[in-house]
Amino acid sequence: MNTSVKELLSTVKQLSHSCIITLAMEVLKLTTKIDESGYLNLNIPTQLVAVEVNVVVVLNPVSSEEKQQLSYDFSDLAGQLTWQGDAVGMQRNLRDEW
Repeated sequence: MNTSVKELLSTVKQLSHSCIITLAMEVLKLTTKIDESGYLNLNIPTQLVAVEVNVVVVLNPVSSEEKQQLSYDFSDLAGQLTWQGDAVGMQRNLRDEW
């Protein structure tokens, strides 16, 4: 084993005694409203329990134009199928294959 690998292993052993566990960071994006008194109230359930966390809040006002842009147009993806036959019977046949 060469010297640099030994040094690395020694460093890892030292760090393992004073190891800091890093939990998975959660990134949340939501649109909400600020109340009449100017307060932003967030009540967000997480998978973390009783731990200290860093919170970063970025307030980006939403204009009425941005709200309208969020409505998606799926008309080019939507269609209509015509079914000839017994739909329930076909469903039962498919289910019975399992």
